[in-house]
Amino acid sequence: MKEQSFYTTLIHKKLTAALSPEERQKLDNWLSESPSNQQIADEIKAVWEASNAYFAQSKPDVASGLARLRGNILRENAVNTPPPPTISKPKPILRYLSRVAAVAALAAGLFFVWNATSDEVASSDIVMTNIDEQTDIMLDDGTLVFINDDSQMEKLSDFNSTERKVSLKGEAFFEVAKDPSRPFSVVTPNLEIEVLGTAFNVYAPTKGAGLEEIVVDHGKVKVTNLDNNKTFTLEKGDRLTYDLNSKLVSLSKDIQQNAQSWRTGKLFFNDTPLSDVIFTLEKHFDIDIECKDKKALNCSFTATAFEDAKVEVVMATLETALGLKLSHNKGSKNYKFTEANCN
Repeated sequence: MKEQSFYTTLIHKKLTAALSPEERQKLDNWLSESPSNQQIADEIKAVWEASNAYFAQSKPDVASGLARLRGNILRENAVNTPPPPTISKPKPILRYLSRVAAVAALAAGLFFVWNATSDEVASSDIVMTNIDEQTDIMLDDGTLVFINDDSQMEKLSDFNSTERKVSLKGEAFFEVAKDPSRPFSVVTPNLEIEVLGTAFNVYAPTKGAGLEEIVVDHGKVKVTNLDNNKTFTLEKGDRLTYDLNSKLVSLSKDIQQNAQSWRTGKLFFNDTPLSDVIFTLEKHFDIDIECKDKKALNCSFTATAFEDAKVEVVMATLETALGLKLSHNKGSKNYKFTEANCN
């Protein structure tokens, strides 16, 4: 699921001419691995082309339709209590694209039918995931969102207006559809991210002390600290963290894109400070790591790649590489490092 979501993103970027040479090579390698991978790519491309052709020919009178809809809502509100926000668990994006493909083959007069049936995926007010549950959706504007477990995303604006805004608690990766006339914003409890068209990962924990984190995959974003309205501009590979205790913002790099490990299953470390390694491993494996030797937090760790590795393997590698002494009880999520010898 994680791997397919990753390559679905690459296929989407290829179709929108946003694929980097490195990503193109990764995609080409994946496509050559098996005929089924190529079939997935071909199906997505066919759906993309069919839906584009359909919308190019279909010119529904959106303004009139909205006016009629608002009139109906006003009449109903006169006698009924308005319903609560829609909460849904949307189906994966490939099912959504298949629906669009089917509709693209229909006559233009059936536009309203498509618009109504796609609401459960594209127009829900709130999307929630349970623990150990992930999902991916396409928003009304074509933006792809991959949502990690135990997370909640809520639409804060009408995507047909002049802005596109959502709130997030938990973690999600956004592949934002370009639309210079309607900036896209993600609001967390402490930060606001504004973009035109880019891809980035947002981590805003729903419980416990720690950090909020934003890492840019490609493009550029503007991040506003909601405490003091100070802004920061991030580009590809840039990482911003917000300490929930000290309220301080820190800037660093995540060229390896470990922030996306929950989607890709891959971890890369290249001369990475132990403090950042601990944060990444705690988030990736849902564990707690204590390092009693605070000087050791500045020690650097390098590992070419961990792919779908077990926590025991990664922790043992870290222990050996940095000369740490690991203390851990089997079955526990708590790990302690002492006696660092990495200076």
